[in-house]
Amino acid sequence: MKTKFLSLLILLLGLTASALAQTQGARPNTNAPATPAPAGPVPMAKIAMLDLAVLRDGVAELKQRYEKLNAEFASRGNELTSMQTSLEAKAKMLSDTSKMTQQQVAKLSDEYQSLKKELERKQEDYEALANKRAKEETDPVYTKVLGFLETYSKQRGITIVFEATAARETQSIVFRAEPVDITDDFIKEYNKANPVAPAAPAATKK
Repeated sequence: MKTKFLSLLILLLGLTASALAQTQGARPNTNAPATPAPAGPVPMAKIAMLDLAVLRDGVAELKQRYEKLNAEFASRGNELTSMQTSLEAKAKMLSDTSKMTQQQVAKLSDEYQSLKKELERKQEDYEALANKRAKEETDPVYTKVLGFLETYSKQRGITIVFEATAARETQSIVFRAEPVDITDDFIKEYNKANPVAPAAPAATKK
């Protein structure tokens, strides 16, 4: 979206400049200075692209935090999967009740609705908790990443960094040269500056 806005702004500025030039050519400008003002230097922008989606697995600190979260929520995920499987089985049984009594159908229908409500409630609870824990674990790292990106960009004279995934999804950039993508080099430099110790192995139950 930033690139679309920038392109639109450039286009509008170009049209405005063209219209002003035509107007000035059609009638004399009595207020124009006798001598033109000297033109100043035009600042050059050095543009780069960074794929934030790749950072999750590429940046060692983030990868370690997300692995910790996955382990933390593994049992909850298994519980939801089991409940979903049970719900689907009940739905399949309810799709053909020709061999059931009305009482059996009513009982199964009540069980299905009860399980469905419980599953939806737990999904909402787990999602809220997972988002909270993800924010707690990863926000400090993302803050470091953004700080490092500022330093990284200044050292290389980069003035603008676009987020690659957003650019692809909005089709706001139709061409880019490979050297523009700094993702791999940024990850390498960040990991070099911020090494992490291997995670302690989980204790085995005896």
